[in-house]
Amino acid sequence: MKKLHTVYKTTCLITGRYYYGKHTTVNPDDSYLGSGKILLQSVTKYGAENHNKEVLKICESKEEAFNFEEMYISANKGDDKCMNIREGGEGGFDHTWNDPKRIEAVRRAFKEGRATGWQHTDERRTELFSGEKNGFHGKTHTKESRKKIGEAQKMDPELIERRIEEFNDIEKKWGYIGKLARQWNISHTQVRRFMKQYELE
Repeated sequence: MKKLHTVYKTTCLITGRYYYGKHTTVNPDDSYLGSGKILLQSVTKYGAENHNKEVLKICESKEEAFNFEEMYISANKGDDKCMNIREGGEGGFDHTWNDPKRIEAVRRAFKEGRATGWQHTDERRTELFSGEKNGFHGKTHTKESRKKIGEAQKMDPELIERRIEEFNDIEKKWGYIGKLARQWNISHTQVRRFMKQYELE
């Protein structure tokens, strides 16, 4: 069946908040609601049944879908009810915070070498953060917390299918993990875990 590139709007029926996204699928009326951070929090809190997806446009290509998605998001920039964090629809570093000054300060810290973050080797991270140096050392989650974490980590089958499809489509050259991390709005580590879980190579 032919895959369609759709642009959609998902609205929380309880809060009235909404989210714009793009989705490639053979069935525009599938159960996929979106993967934005705030949207997923809304779905977790109010339930998928209290969110309605409306397909706004079916496009000829992913590029066209991205352009229309970006147009809808940009047109609603500043509306408190809009759950899209970034102006465009591609995800990336700007998802981290809304405060432009904070984003710029972190970028400058990395550029000037005052912050290294993920640039540490695995051995160095272990040295810095393992054992008693880990803030959660000696603590455990309650049964209720573990249940909530487990529920929050359950992935929509449509999202899993889409990620596998996007993984298969991407060219496996240097930097592709980072590109997927930005595309999926998750960390490099989470991308690798997803690949391992679904045996993707």
